Amino acid sequence: MQPNLSFYFPTRVRFGAGVLAQLPDELRGLGAARAFVLSDPGLVQVGLVGRIEALVRGAGVEVQSFSEIETNPTAATVARALEAAKAFRPEAIVAVGGGSPTDVGKVVAFLLTNPGSLAEYQWEGRKIGIAPVPLVAVSTTSGTGSEVTRTSVILDRNTKKGIVSDHLFARTALVDPELTVSLPPKLTAATGLDVLAHALEAYVGKGLHPLTETWALRAVELTMTALPKAYADGKDLGARTDMALASSMAGVAMDQSGLGIIHSMASPLSGLFGVHHGLANAVLLAAGMRFNLPAVPERHARLARAMDVGIEGLGPEGSSEAIAGRIDSLVRGLGIDTNLAQFGVKEGDLEPMGREAAAMFLIRNNPRTAGPEDCAAIFRSLWRRVS
Repeated sequence: MQPNLSFYFPTRVRFGAGVLAQLPDELRGLGAARAFVLSDPGLVQVGLVGRIEALVRGAGVEVQSFSEIETNPTAATVARALEAAKAFRPEAIVAVGGGSPTDVGKVVAFLLTNPGSLAEYQWEGRKIGIAPVPLVAVSTTSGTGSEVTRTSVILDRNTKKGIVSDHLFARTALVDPELTVSLPPKLTAATGLDVLAHALEAYVGKGLHPLTETWALRAVELTMTALPKAYADGKDLGARTDMALASSMAGVAMDQSGLGIIHSMASPLSGLFGVHHGLANAVLLAAGMRFNLPAVPERHARLARAMDVGIEGLGPEGSSEAIAGRIDSLVRGLGIDTNLAQFGVKEGDLEPMGREAAAMFLIRNNPRTAGPEDCAAIFRSLWRRVS
């Protein structure tokens, strides 16, 4: 018998090639006269922000853009975006990009309607009490799945710290695989492995329940097949479509069931050394799963089928290693170097990073207890001197 379960997902998802064209309809449906677009410099450079602005104006909606959002968005960036948004007084927020613009968009949206500072909500536990300005999330990567989650993660005090609230769900997510075809191979690999990390951590975590189990396993299956294809040929729209679907499915699964040691350890790697979120998870993925899999032998068979790994007759220890080895092979096949020293990590950093990772809230959902020594040992296993 299953324990009492909770599943809440209010976001309307419009999925498929070409759904970006539905943005004007969404804004009209909101009755918005002014839309504030959040994005990053790269999307300005490739012309997507200009395209979005034209669509917004075509709906008869006044538009203003803020495109200064970095890979790991900071509280200072949120403050600048919020200042610009307050001056413009938008009636809708349009976040365009991966997790970074979407996470900033969520915060700006609720700080426009709620009193207090970001720090009060992020660090002091203040609750969001008033509905935010409606947010439309336009996804351009298959990675964080932020377009379908109730979480925003902002870098402050050298720590990536999240805010969780049902008020942070986007009103609508436009998931258009055509927007991902120009993603370069390295970013395709990093964001795609972030999808896999979401799905795997949701599947092995303590918070798994039947709904998220199905979504997580399907996301694993799609990613294992489609990611190598999208990496090899970015214009393979079939592979891009499967990865976009996997990203949203894994995003819902991890948001509803939680994450674990991989994302907990990625936090100090990103927060202290500026490593892209997806890349940090990619580097830690195989090692984290190698640590976790012995704790959930009853889940090996379904996971192995989703990953097309033969484990018959191997026993729990052998099946754990076979699954972890398959992940490691995928990571390396996508050109990911897992040596932490390449990011400037020194040997003396490993124990403090382990302590920070073990203190993360996310690690409470991990299927296997992980203390500072465990996290430091995993970091150490991935650290090699660069001569």
